[in-house]
Amino acid sequence: MLANILVARIVGIEPFGEFLIVASAILSVSVLVDLGLGLTATKYMAEYREASPEKIGNLLVFLVSAVVLSGVIIGSGLFFYATEFAAYLESPQLKRLIKISSLLPLFLAASSIGSGLIAGLEQFKKLATINIIMGIANVLSMCTGALVAGVEGVLWANLILSILNVILVVYTLAECLKGFGVVLRPLLLKYEFKKIISFTLPAFLIGLTYGPATFYCNALLVKTENGLEQMAILGASMQWYAIALFLPASLAAVVLPVSSNLAVSSSKNAYRAMILKAMKSSFLLSMPALIFISIFSTRIMELYGDGFSEGDDVLVITAVSVVFVSMQMSIGNSLSARGKVWGQLGLNIFQALIFIALTKVWIEDGAYGLALAKTISYSFLLMASLTYVFFITNGQARTDIYFEGPKDTE
Repeated sequence: MLANILVARIVGIEPFGEFLIVASAILSVSVLVDLGLGLTATKYMAEYREASPEKIGNLLVFLVSAVVLSGVIIGSGLFFYATEFAAYLESPQLKRLIKISSLLPLFLAASSIGSGLIAGLEQFKKLATINIIMGIANVLSMCTGALVAGVEGVLWANLILSILNVILVVYTLAECLKGFGVVLRPLLLKYEFKKIISFTLPAFLIGLTYGPATFYCNALLVKTENGLEQMAILGASMQWYAIALFLPASLAAVVLPVSSNLAVSSSKNAYRAMILKAMKSSFLLSMPALIFISIFSTRIMELYGDGFSEGDDVLVITAVSVVFVSMQMSIGNSLSARGKVWGQLGLNIFQALIFIALTKVWIEDGAYGLALAKTISYSFLLMASLTYVFFITNGQARTDIYFEGPKDTE
């Protein structure tokens, strides 16, 4: 956050908007590189570390192969079609910025998968250490890049930081795995790959409903009058959204490996109780941030420089969405742990459609209209997810009535 505040003050509101829409574009295509593998990594590492540690080697082969192949393909597409991408955004000046960022999806996905594996091992303190190191490096490098070369310098700094993050994650993961005696079992690769893909496919589709939907709505915003300035205001608000969501998200990350064990060893009543307790904790963790942001919204936005203070209402409505998202994250991770990914996919499609529809209705209100659309869509997602949880815990035989595709697996 500090880095982005300083960058915004250094480069100004419109160039900051350029940086944010490029970042949004990169994140939207990153799902095609990540392929839902971060979630897959956490789930299967949590299961294998105790029950089948001999399978960890095959899991690593699958994850590395998938992310490298998809990263190279998507990165090449971004680089060679940067002109078309910029034209779609009606901002041809973004062409060079998109080319600079073309390798970011590969390294972002690699760090996400590595972090997922470490989370599956429940080494949360080591993940926190990595985050602290990257936070300090982020401030120093992004501010230096902004001072030296403006928005281009910031993007180069992001690329260097993403590489550094991968190095730290790989080193930490290697240290965590020393006691497991990881080996490759070639004869079982085909069987293991098939099993993992059956979980990864819907997890990937879940991610595909969020990233592209968000980018599409952001693109609608950029194409409006003063669109880049509105994008800058929205982006500043989303940075405080990320801060407010940090503690609830950390709790939700713990829910996935814990749920993976509960799914096998405990009753559905215990599963339901765990979700309700996690939701209550997430709500309590998110409220102090909402109150603080609501009281000091104008002063917070003024930190970013000239032109940002008019977005204080955007910041408040964005902070409200944190309450819904924080509670839903615990539900989503617990559903993934139980293999209810096809049902979760249906829920996420439902949220994305509401988000897009409401954004089209309110886009003329700028960043506020988009933020309001997202907040309302998340409230619907939370209610639908909670209803689904109670439905599946009332009887497994009726779990898959409303969602097409392969049946969910326990």
